[in-house]
Amino acid sequence: LDHPLTISLSRTRSDPQEPVRFDPEEALDREFELPSAREFLLLGEARLSAYVDDALIDELVGIDPSSTVARSSERLAGDLPSRARAAVDADPTTAWQTPFDLVTEQWLELQTPQPTTIDTLTFSIVADGRHSVPELLTLTVDDGPPMPIEIPVIADGPEPNRTETITVALPQTVSGSVFRFDIDRIRPIITKDWYSGNGIAMPVGIAEIREFAAPVALPASFDSGCRDDLLAVNSQAVAFRMVGSMTAALERQPLRISACTEPTTVSLPAGTTRVEAARGRDSGFDLDRLALLSPIGGEPPFADGAPVAPAASELPIFEVAADARTAIDLAVTNATEPFWLVLGQSHNPGWQATIDGLGDLGEPMLIDGFANGWYVDPTDIGSAFSVELRWTPQRVVNLALWFSLLAAIGCVALIALGRRATPTSAAVSARFIEGGAPANLPVSSGWIIAIAAAGGFAVLNLPRWHWLALVVVAASALSGRLPRVLPGLATACLIVAGAFTTIEQYRNRYPPDFGWPQFFESVHVIGVLCILLLAAEAVRALVRPDANDRPAPRPGHVEADRVGANHVDTTL
Repeated sequence: LDHPLTISLSRTRSDPQEPVRFDPEEALDREFELPSAREFLLLGEARLSAYVDDALIDELVGIDPSSTVARSSERLAGDLPSRARAAVDADPTTAWQTPFDLVTEQWLELQTPQPTTIDTLTFSIVADGRHSVPELLTLTVDDGPPMPIEIPVIADGPEPNRTETITVALPQTVSGSVFRFDIDRIRPIITKDWYSGNGIAMPVGIAEIREFAAPVALPASFDSGCRDDLLAVNSQAVAFRMVGSMTAALERQPLRISACTEPTTVSLPAGTTRVEAARGRDSGFDLDRLALLSPIGGEPPFADGAPVAPAASELPIFEVAADARTAIDLAVTNATEPFWLVLGQSHNPGWQATIDGLGDLGEPMLIDGFANGWYVDPTDIGSAFSVELRWTPQRVVNLALWFSLLAAIGCVALIALGRRATPTSAAVSARFIEGGAPANLPVSSGWIIAIAAAGGFAVLNLPRWHWLALVVVAASALSGRLPRVLPGLATACLIVAGAFTTIEQYRNRYPPDFGWPQFFESVHVIGVLCILLLAAEAVRALVRPDANDRPAPRPGHVEADRVGANHVDTTL
């Protein structure tokens, strides 16, 4: 009890805008031990859950429950403003947006407070080249029969979120309270899935269905009201409210946990304490972070209803002297007390921090769940010093790059020297037949082995394109009569792959990041085929060299081998 105590609890979670990932923890559930009983002030952050029903979101933000209820099968992942309400809020700048892919499995349902009769439907459809466009909807009213609705052809426009308004006459007048719209056919706009590399359909956006539209006036601020069903400490409910701006709430920004009336305090006994939060997909709120604060003595950490702020200490002043991807130099001043130096890069022991006069600070510690941190005590070095941050694996990369450059220069040198080299003593053999035609020699066992090796290598390196191995084998077999078929095909493959990559990059402006090669996986097999053809040519040149593979004979020394004639070595 002779020191203040803060207990910080954070839910392990993922970004809901990445639908292939799921929260490791759906709800906060923690246990911890206390050596003595203390009283704590409860603070924290919460968010509207990204996984709850559209209608519950409307209820939580204060939309009149007696108005039209809007639901949908799904919405754009992690985006609350894209829920079903956006299609009937009389605001053409908002839209119900489906998820990516599986668009034709989505539906929108509207439940009106009173029976509604319609004979036409007016849709505002998002058609901007970034959204798929519906071509066929199916309308079901109450429990009536499905009614197909053909959507006229809609052209895309260049402006983002551009809408096109069309009116469709229904085959018959319908009346009811529950109107469900199923998307059955679309004109897809295809994009590449970041995770699988496959093409997927972009979302459909329906901005308005005019017959059901009604303006929605939301308050500027958000207040959940006092809730005692979201958190329990040692099985005892804890009441609090969540407050913030309405914009922040709908963008899933943190909402501040606040007291219902008096500051929310929790008395915890010595021993084990368990803190349990409700699941966000059930309650509508994700409790993402909680902090329990207790001052010296364990008494309530507040005065006159407000938390007592600890005395602030002056922080060091940092100046970035040099900033590169793998090297950062800092000038530090006003460092009078020990502090944590935090580098906001993903935690990795490859980062090294050194300080003049203090040396290497050792392996970085994990800070804030992702960053690198070093504890710096300026006692022995003074209040002003410099810090060098280095990504040490880059040294190995740089050495490898220099080695690659030297290897490339060496290869060019070998090619150049090899073309100028001429034999000095040994006779150069050249084969001829009458009439100057190539010798029709039988296929040797070595040649058969070469074809088998080329084919086997192709099968192993083309796991999904085994039939292309036959191309390598066939080209190898033809190389006896067409000596340049292998390098010619390899050159053609390289030109095709390069042209495709250049055109696709020019058209789509893919970002130059780690995933860039995945955008061109469709021509990867052509690049592999190019390498295999070159390998087959190398094997052919070793097993069965032709006249083009031999250096020219030096003047005055010719060895001829004619059909039917004995071997003659003549020196002119």
